[in-house]
Amino acid sequence: LQPHELVDVLNVVELSALSCCFVALLLWILDLWYMAAAARASGCALLFASQGFRLLSLSPSLGPLTLMLFKMINDVLLWLCLLVVVAVSAASAFIVLAEILDCDLAASGGVELSFGSELQRLFYVALEYEDDGGFGKSCWEGSLLANIATVATVSYLMLAVILLLNMLIAMMAKTFDNLFEVQQLVFLYLKARNVHFWTELPVAPAPL
Repeated sequence: LQPHELVDVLNVVELSALSCCFVALLLWILDLWYMAAAARASGCALLFASQGFRLLSLSPSLGPLTLMLFKMINDVLLWLCLLVVVAVSAASAFIVLAEILDCDLAASGGVELSFGSELQRLFYVALEYEDDGGFGKSCWEGSLLANIATVATVSYLMLAVILLLNMLIAMMAKTFDNLFEVQQLVFLYLKARNVHFWTELPVAPAPL
């Protein structure tokens, strides 16, 4: 690929698919069958997805939606950067409080407390999954630091569950509105991009 061709997201997806297939071949040579199967499955999924989205981009109604999808994926990645900062900060605070309170396994739901497990639990809370144990109410209940732990928990819930999730929804809605208003221009852009992609391909021989 030329540097200017990397602007096309579908070219990047196709390059990732070919990279996964190449890694799968190397893993197969090294007799790492399970890892090779996972890499090959990822490559096939990316390749079929890129070709499917390229076909959908030819439609005046579905083409702009494909571009919206990739723009929203970029919004999600930016949002995850914010969530990582909030979750790491909260996990650090909770681990320090857990060490001060000397929380045992029974108080933490039978889960060994560590920075990694607490960070994973906070990501589950932010994404509204069921809490599977960790530094919770049973750990600090009746202690002198109960108020501090409560404020830290409520602050994290407000930042991660309320503010950040609503920010993600607003970012995706803004992306949809911006592209929906100019969807005709977006379709013409996608059509020109596909024509440019096809002109760069080698000439196919006549069918027999």
